[in-house]
Amino acid sequence: MRKLFGIHYAIDLGYFERTLLDSKQESAFNRAYRRSYAVLDMIDLVFDGLSFSITGEQWKSGPQSFKLSGF
Repeated sequence: MRKLFGIHYAIDLGYFERTLLDSKQESAFNRAYRRSYAVLDMIDLVFDGLSFSITGEQWKSGPQSFKLSGF
């Protein structure tokens, strides 16, 4: 979902979950996982058409979890 704050800022939040019907079918390329993320967009701050985004996300699959961020 996205929420705008004025004309220059927006926040995106999302969640996705993939489950397997049969957990015995899990393999290297077929996994159950959860992903959640947040993005802060800064739109047309310095010049028209120039935008910046700061992202953060978390992935969880079984006992493993990963946290990522970017600009």
